[in-house]
Amino acid sequence: MLASLLVGLGVVLAMAAHLAIKVAERRARKAYEELVGEETAANPPDDVWKDVRSLAGSWGCLVTTLEFVRGIGVVLALGAGLYLLTGR
Repeated sequence: MLASLLVGLGVVLAMAAHLAIKVAERRARKAYEELVGEETAANPPDDVWKDVRSLAGSWGCLVTTLEFVRGIGVVLALGAGLYLLTGR
């Protein structure tokens, strides 16, 4: 019974964190565009930081934390699911 609840909790936690990541990424990109201008944001310099440059602000830090929470949810759901399958 408890394992079933933990599977559900892990799935809900992972899904909520995933949705929150999408919102935080959108707000981070918007804040980045406001900071550097739309033209610069549309054509960032071609370097290794190109894809993550807009996630450098406070919203970007929230993305990192939410990715950790999403990982915890996935591990919790998988662990409880494995426990249910093995019957231990």
